[in-house]
This record gives sequence, C-alpha cells and structure tokens, in this order.
Amino acid sequence: MMLEEVGGCELLSDLEARARLEREGTRVTLAGELSAVVAASCRRCLKDLETNLDVDFRTTFLPLPELLPEEDEEELELTSEDVELSHYEGDELDLIPLIRETLLLEIDPSPLCNENCKGLCSKCGDDLNQRECGCDRASYDLRWSALQDLKKKPN
Repeated sequence: MMLEEVGGCELLSDLEARARLEREGTRVTLAGELSAVVAASCRRCLKDLETNLDVDFRTTFLPLPELLPEEDEEELELTSEDVELSHYEGDELDLIPLIRETLLLEIDPSPLCNENCKGLCSKCGDDLNQRECGCDRASYDLRWSALQDLKKKPN
C-alpha cells in the first residue's frame, strides 16, 4: 500500500515522520509527528492548492489475540483508550494504515483557496474571482413557477 495519494489528495513532498517507540511487554506505544505537503482543489473555484499538514499522533499496538474479545462475551464496549489501539502480528509493526488514517483525519474535506472565494459561474463556468461574467445567475425552482405567475396577475 503506497502513500502517493491520500484521500484524493496527492502528496507533493516526502512524508516526514518523527516518532518515539516504547515497549512494555507485548504493548508497543508509538507517538510522534507527521508532516507533508498535499495538493487539493478549492471546492468552489477548483483552483489548485497546496496544504501543509502537521499532525501529532499516538497509538498503542497489541498482539492481535489480545485485541480479540473472548468467545463468551456478547458485546464489546469501546472506551476512549480503545480508539488508540492497533494490532500487530509477529515481529513487525505495519505503520502504513496508521499513517494513512492520521493524514486522512487531518486533510480538510472541502478546502477553500480563501474564505471569500466566489467560485465558478453556474451558467458559463468562468472563475468569478477573476472577473464578473455578466451572466444572469438568478435561479429559482421551476416547480414554483405557477405561483410566480399568480403574482403577476391583477386581482
């Protein structure tokens, strides 16, 4: 599993990670920081954007058998500590899913080039941040057009 693309965003820089690993018996705790630059598109005008991601993470790895519920347990209630748990098998930790999840949670799902972005004209497609196109963009629901005609009729 590669990380060239995460959540529809392309990584523009190398992923930088700084982490500290602690082991206590079979429990392994990993904490650190991830940094990357990702490409995205403004949700209104589709302009290409670059976003710096800097995120802290912390997770605890346990061997898979320790994470599985006992067979006689009917329900398993998760605690806030359980959310930070991952599993490992054998002698290796697979960090790719952790990194992918951490970055996905940090990426803005609907980025804007700026808060005042006007977007694209719904008629001609021009970027309204560059110029006003002059199109009539007044829109109304055609299902209400019969009521509009009532307004025009004299009493």
